[in-house]
Amino acid sequence: MGLPSMSDEQIELLIVKSKYIGDNDAEFILHKMIYLRCCDALIENEKIRTIITIIIVSILLDQPLVTQRNHIKSLYKRFGTEANKSKANLAKMKQDLKTVELRGQGYCHLKTALVERIAAEEMALDSYAEEQSLKNNHCPRCVSTLGTEMSINCDICNGTGKIAVTMGDAKAFFNELDLPYTPCKFSSEYWSEILFIVSELQIK
Repeated sequence: MGLPSMSDEQIELLIVKSKYIGDNDAEFILHKMIYLRCCDALIENEKIRTIITIIIVSILLDQPLVTQRNHIKSLYKRFGTEANKSKANLAKMKQDLKTVELRGQGYCHLKTALVERIAAEEMALDSYAEEQSLKNNHCPRCVSTLGTEMSINCDICNGTGKIAVTMGDAKAFFNELDLPYTPCKFSSEYWSEILFIVSELQIK
Protein backbone atom coordinates (compact mmCIF):
# COMPACT_ATOMS: atom_id res chain seq x y z
CA MET A 1 0.00 0.00 0.00
CA GLY A 2 1.48 3.37 -1.04
CA LEU A 3 1.98 6.36 1.21
CA PRO A 4 -0.54 9.20 0.95
CA SER A 5 0.78 12.46 -0.46
CA MET A 6 1.86 15.16 2.00
CA SER A 7 1.64 18.92 2.10
CA ASP A 8 4.75 21.09 1.73
CA GLU A 9 4.64 21.78 5.49
CA GLN A 10 4.60 18.07 6.32
CA ILE A 11 7.54 17.46 3.98
CA GLU A 12 9.43 20.36 5.58
CA LEU A 13 8.95 18.64 8.94
CA LEU A 14 10.45 15.46 7.46
CA ILE A 15 13.43 17.51 6.26
CA VAL A 16 13.96 18.95 9.75
CA LYS A 17 13.75 15.51 11.39
CA SER A 18 16.12 13.99 8.81
CA LYS A 19 18.63 16.82 8.72
CA TYR A 20 18.84 17.90 12.34
CA ILE A 21 17.70 14.89 14.36
CA GLY A 22 19.03 12.09 12.16
CA ASP A 23 15.63 10.39 11.96
CA ASN A 24 16.15 7.55 9.45
CA ASP A 25 12.43 6.79 9.22
CA ALA A 26 11.73 10.42 8.34
CA GLU A 27 14.42 10.34 5.65
CA PHE A 28 12.93 7.14 4.18
CA ILE A 29 9.48 8.76 3.98
CA LEU A 30 11.04 11.93 2.54
CA HIS A 31 12.51 9.90 -0.32
CA LYS A 32 9.08 8.41 -0.98
CA MET A 33 7.40 11.83 -0.99
CA ILE A 34 9.99 13.35 -3.35
CA TYR A 35 9.58 10.35 -5.65
CA LEU A 36 5.84 11.06 -5.77
CA ARG A 37 6.60 14.71 -6.62
CA CYS A 38 8.69 13.47 -9.53
CA CYS A 39 5.74 11.37 -10.69
CA ASP A 40 3.50 14.46 -10.46
CA ALA A 41 6.08 16.35 -12.55
CA LEU A 42 5.57 13.73 -15.30
CA ILE A 43 9.14 12.44 -15.17
CA GLU A 44 8.45 9.34 -17.18
CA ASN A 45 11.21 6.85 -16.45
CA GLU A 46 11.32 5.02 -13.10
CA LYS A 47 15.12 4.92 -13.00
CA ILE A 48 15.33 8.64 -13.75
CA ARG A 49 12.73 9.43 -11.07
CA THR A 50 14.82 7.50 -8.54
CA ILE A 51 18.03 9.34 -9.51
CA ILE A 52 16.35 12.73 -9.40
CA THR A 53 14.87 11.87 -6.00
CA ILE A 54 18.38 11.16 -4.68
CA ILE A 55 19.67 14.47 -6.08
CA ILE A 56 16.80 16.48 -4.60
CA VAL A 57 17.07 14.86 -1.17
CA SER A 58 20.84 15.44 -1.20
CA ILE A 59 20.27 19.14 -1.86
CA LEU A 60 17.54 19.45 0.77
CA LEU A 61 19.57 17.65 3.45
CA ASP A 62 22.98 19.15 2.57
CA GLN A 63 24.35 15.71 1.76
CA PRO A 64 27.09 15.44 -0.88
CA LEU A 65 26.46 13.55 -4.10
CA VAL A 66 29.03 10.87 -4.88
CA THR A 67 30.17 13.04 -7.80
CA GLN A 68 31.09 15.86 -5.39
CA ARG A 69 33.15 13.82 -2.99
CA ASN A 70 36.58 14.07 -4.64
CA HIS A 71 36.21 17.85 -4.80
CA ILE A 72 35.05 18.13 -1.18
CA LYS A 73 37.85 15.80 -0.07
CA SER A 74 40.44 17.97 -1.81
CA LEU A 75 39.05 21.05 -0.03
CA TYR A 76 39.27 19.38 3.38
CA LYS A 77 42.90 18.53 2.66
CA ARG A 78 43.61 22.20 1.90
CA PHE A 79 41.46 24.13 4.35
CA GLY A 80 40.05 23.94 7.86
CA THR A 81 41.41 23.40 11.35
CA GLU A 82 42.58 19.82 10.80
CA ALA A 83 44.29 20.68 7.50
CA ASN A 84 46.07 23.66 9.05
CA LYS A 85 47.23 21.57 12.00
CA SER A 86 48.39 18.76 9.72
CA LYS A 87 50.23 21.12 7.35
CA ALA A 88 52.03 22.71 10.30
CA ASN A 89 53.07 19.27 11.58
CA LEU A 90 54.23 18.20 8.13
CA ALA A 91 56.24 21.38 7.59
CA LYS A 92 58.01 20.87 10.92
CA MET A 93 58.75 17.20 10.26
CA LYS A 94 60.00 17.87 6.73
CA GLN A 95 62.31 20.57 8.04
CA ASP A 96 63.59 18.14 10.68
CA LEU A 97 64.11 15.57 7.92
CA LYS A 98 66.26 18.01 5.93
CA THR A 99 68.34 18.70 9.04
CA VAL A 100 68.84 14.98 9.69
CA GLU A 101 69.79 14.34 6.06
CA LEU A 102 72.50 17.00 6.28
CA ARG A 103 74.02 15.20 9.26
CA GLY A 104 74.90 12.18 7.16
CA GLN A 105 74.73 8.40 7.40
CA GLY A 106 74.93 8.18 11.18
CA TYR A 107 71.35 9.37 11.53
CA CYS A 108 69.62 6.79 9.32
CA HIS A 109 67.36 5.64 12.18
CA LEU A 110 66.12 9.21 12.73
CA LYS A 111 65.55 9.67 9.01
CA THR A 112 63.53 6.44 8.81
CA ALA A 113 61.41 7.45 11.80
CA LEU A 114 60.68 10.89 10.33
CA VAL A 115 59.78 9.45 6.94
CA GLU A 116 57.34 7.08 8.64
CA ARG A 117 55.83 9.89 10.73
CA ILE A 118 55.39 12.07 7.63
CA ALA A 119 53.64 9.22 5.79
CA ALA A 120 51.39 8.58 8.80
CA GLU A 121 50.46 12.27 9.05
CA GLU A 122 49.62 12.42 5.34
CA MET A 123 47.50 9.26 5.63
CA ALA A 124 45.67 10.64 8.66
CA LEU A 125 44.78 13.85 6.83
CA ASP A 126 43.66 11.88 3.78
CA SER A 127 41.44 9.65 5.93
CA TYR A 128 39.95 12.65 7.73
CA ALA A 129 39.19 14.41 4.43
CA GLU A 130 37.68 11.22 3.00
CA GLU A 131 35.43 10.81 6.05
CA GLN A 132 34.21 14.41 5.82
CA SER A 133 33.50 14.11 2.10
CA LEU A 134 31.19 11.17 2.75
CA LYS A 135 28.96 12.89 5.29
CA ASN A 136 28.67 16.63 4.66
CA ASN A 137 28.98 19.40 2.10
CA HIS A 138 30.25 22.08 4.48
CA CYS A 139 32.81 24.52 3.14
CA PRO A 140 35.94 23.78 5.22
CA ARG A 141 37.39 27.17 4.41
CA CYS A 142 34.72 29.36 5.98
CA VAL A 143 31.89 27.36 7.58
CA SER A 144 33.15 28.15 11.09
CA THR A 145 33.20 31.88 10.31
CA LEU A 146 29.76 32.29 8.71
CA GLY A 147 28.56 35.88 8.71
CA THR A 148 32.04 37.37 8.87
CA GLU A 149 33.85 39.19 6.07
CA MET A 150 35.91 36.08 5.44
CA SER A 151 32.87 33.90 4.75
CA ILE A 152 31.07 36.53 2.70
CA ASN A 153 34.08 36.79 0.41
CA CYS A 154 34.76 33.04 0.24
CA ASP A 155 35.41 32.18 -3.40
CA ILE A 156 34.75 28.47 -2.80
CA CYS A 157 31.15 28.63 -1.54
CA ASN A 158 30.25 32.29 -2.24
CA GLY A 159 29.44 32.84 1.42
CA THR A 160 26.85 30.06 1.75
CA GLY A 161 29.04 27.79 3.88
CA LYS A 162 28.12 24.87 1.61
CA ILE A 163 29.55 23.21 -1.47
CA ALA A 164 26.35 23.31 -3.48
CA VAL A 165 25.26 20.63 -5.93
CA THR A 166 25.76 22.11 -9.39
CA MET A 167 24.17 21.06 -12.64
CA GLY A 168 27.55 19.55 -13.54
CA ASP A 169 27.52 17.41 -10.37
CA ALA A 170 23.97 16.23 -11.08
CA LYS A 171 24.70 15.50 -14.74
CA ALA A 172 27.85 13.58 -13.77
CA PHE A 173 25.69 11.52 -11.38
CA PHE A 174 23.43 10.64 -14.32
CA ASN A 175 26.47 9.75 -16.42
CA GLU A 176 27.86 7.44 -13.72
CA LEU A 177 24.57 5.55 -13.81
CA ASP A 178 24.79 5.10 -17.59
CA LEU A 179 22.37 7.89 -18.48
CA PRO A 180 24.52 10.24 -20.58
CA TYR A 181 22.90 13.54 -21.58
CA THR A 182 24.13 16.61 -23.36
CA PRO A 183 24.26 19.65 -21.04
CA CYS A 184 21.46 21.33 -23.01
CA LYS A 185 19.12 18.32 -22.87
CA PHE A 186 19.87 17.68 -19.20
CA SER A 187 19.30 21.33 -18.30
CA SER A 188 15.99 21.65 -20.11
CA GLU A 189 14.51 18.26 -19.19
CA TYR A 190 15.73 17.61 -15.65
CA TRP A 191 17.84 20.29 -13.95
CA SER A 192 15.13 22.93 -14.21
CA GLU A 193 12.62 20.47 -12.68
CA ILE A 194 15.06 19.60 -9.89
CA LEU A 195 15.50 23.28 -9.02
CA PHE A 196 11.74 23.87 -9.13
CA ILE A 197 10.96 21.01 -6.69
CA VAL A 198 13.80 22.11 -4.39
CA SER A 199 12.55 25.71 -4.39
CA GLU A 200 9.07 24.48 -3.39
CA LEU A 201 10.35 22.46 -0.45
CA GLN A 202 13.54 24.13 0.75
CA ILE A 203 13.15 25.54 4.25
CA LYS A 204 13.47 29.30 3.99
